[in-house]
Amino acid sequence: MRLINQYQNLFEKHGQEVAQILVTKEDFRDRKHFLNMKNCIQALLSQGILPIINENDTVTITELMFTDNDELASLTAAMINADSLLLLTNVDGIFTGNPADPSSTLIEKVSSSLPEVSKYISATKSSFGRGVCSPNMLWQKNLPIWEFR
Repeated sequence: MRLINQYQNLFEKHGQEVAQILVTKEDFRDRKHFLNMKNCIQALLSQGILPIINENDTVTITELMFTDNDELASLTAAMINADSLLLLTNVDGIFTGNPADPSSTLIEKVSSSLPEVSKYISATKSSFGRGVCSPNMLWQKNLPIWEFR
């Protein structure tokens, strides 16, 4: 409750209405739920209301949770046929190995022409998330992904 209130207070200062949508991974797997979410998001956007989409942790079964917020953002972007996806992160990007290893280098640019980059994406958990979402689905759709630290 506090998080959505913070979003509401922040955006209210700029005259922007927001609405919270709580989802589970199952909502993306069930066609009826998927279409209801898509219609809800499009209706909010058409009225100038910014949807704030979060995982409904209170009803989610651990095995069916999103790997992290990037996965939820990616699925949502694909659902609404977004032009691009902006991700905010606390890491520098994708490395050729463990970022703590001095021989590991940062991959400066990731695109659909570099499908082998998936071998560098690890499902190990950071101290802030549950794992890493593979962006292959979005690369196949040619959706530009912009990541900012």
